[in-house]
Amino acid sequence: VGATGQGLAYFHDVKIHVQVGNNRLLFECYCGFTDGLSEVSMGLLGRHGFFEQFDSVNFKQKQNLVELELPTGLNE
Repeated sequence: VGATGQGLAYFHDVKIHVQVGNNRLLFECYCGFTDGLSEVSMGLLGRHGFFEQFDSVNFKQKQNLVELELPTGLNE
């Protein structure tokens, strides 16, 4: 169950690559995929496995923007 309610989802381990300038973060994340996301036009990864990889996460709702602060040591 997610933000759109109940539905069939397929889960897979996927490799995530996030690059900001010369800084690159690589990690695996267990993600669910569903056709139900087409109704809301986007999906959002969760706290466990994705957001926990970053020092800070900031949502700017009106601008449809998510700011991710790379872990300490990668911000140089």
